[in-house]
Amino acid sequence: MPSRPCGARVLLPGVLTRLCGGAARRSGSTKARYRWIAATVALAGCAPAAPSDGAASEGRDVRVATHDTSDMTIFGGAPDGEVGGVVALRVGQAAPFEICSAALIAPNVVLTARHCVSRMVASSVVCTDRGTSANGEHVARDQAIEDISVFVGQAPNFATTPAARASSIVHRGGSSLCNGDIALVVLDRPVWNAAPLRVRLGGSVRPYERVRAVGYGRSDVTDPLGRRLRRDDIDVLAVGARLTASSTALGDREFEVGRSICQGDSGGPSIDTNTGAVVGVVSRGADCRQDYGHVYTQTSGFEALFARALKLAGSTLTNEEGLALSSTDLGGADGAGATSDIEGGCSVSGPSRAPHGAFAIALACVATWFGRRRQRAR
Repeated sequence: MPSRPCGARVLLPGVLTRLCGGAARRSGSTKARYRWIAATVALAGCAPAAPSDGAASEGRDVRVATHDTSDMTIFGGAPDGEVGGVVALRVGQAAPFEICSAALIAPNVVLTARHCVSRMVASSVVCTDRGTSANGEHVARDQAIEDISVFVGQAPNFATTPAARASSIVHRGGSSLCNGDIALVVLDRPVWNAAPLRVRLGGSVRPYERVRAVGYGRSDVTDPLGRRLRRDDIDVLAVGARLTASSTALGDREFEVGRSICQGDSGGPSIDTNTGAVVGVVSRGADCRQDYGHVYTQTSGFEALFARALKLAGSTLTNEEGLALSSTDLGGADGAGATSDIEGGCSVSGPSRAPHGAFAIALACVATWFGRRRQRAR
């Protein structure tokens, strides 16, 4: 079953063009303002097969995730003027550029998806319920650091000066987005006109826990992206590692929700309704209209990443319990004592002088017969 990341591409000026359901078609018109691109592990994707009634099974390659760093929005959501800690990432200095969502967790640190800050080398992402890739490499080197900037507000003007720019990118490294589509961006200055959000660092997300989705993606297939939207009281359907009732493969650091996110929401937070803490990051998903198959990466289990980012930023974050934590609190001055982040530990990238061309990722909606046949076998 195909699943895609939820980033979105913006061509200015112009109107929004939806790119789902078949090979992506690029418009040569200068009037194409917004364009969804399935690139990494975001939640948007082409329509999957009908949910399976089979029980969870071990170790099967079950889901094709076509990831788009600019393709997801809060589907069916309402304008949000409250969660100011959710900000927009612009990837690219001039049109066309990509839009992702992110959460401010310290005055100079934002949390987002790995596929928003690294270059995709695959048009789809196939994950197993062991949290491993079934179709090779997904991402390569990071985006040029000077091309990543932060915008705040309910409807930011992406043609103006950003609130801050990236100075470093921290993620777990490796080339797979499965079970770890998470990254932190250290900023070149504090963002004082938005309040940082709390973060869950201990304890897993629970089935049927209720969360809020906030992001800059669409609320409908005809809407433009770039407005901050929210949707409340979303049920967590399943928590990995498993193959869920909808034939969605989850790693042990992932969870599934129903209809909520769409193109442009990639990297946006899942926020616990009761505590207000960020518990997950938008990674990949099914068709925006489906009530299943949308996947988040949990924040718990990545303490080493948070420790490394906080050390680089010289800052602290607030955990779900309201405690201010530094990099030392999370595992030592260098973060080395924190929980292992798999695939060789943290990867940090800083300023680069390499030239950066336009970021373009083709959207491909893939549904293979072997995947469908395996789902029936369950």
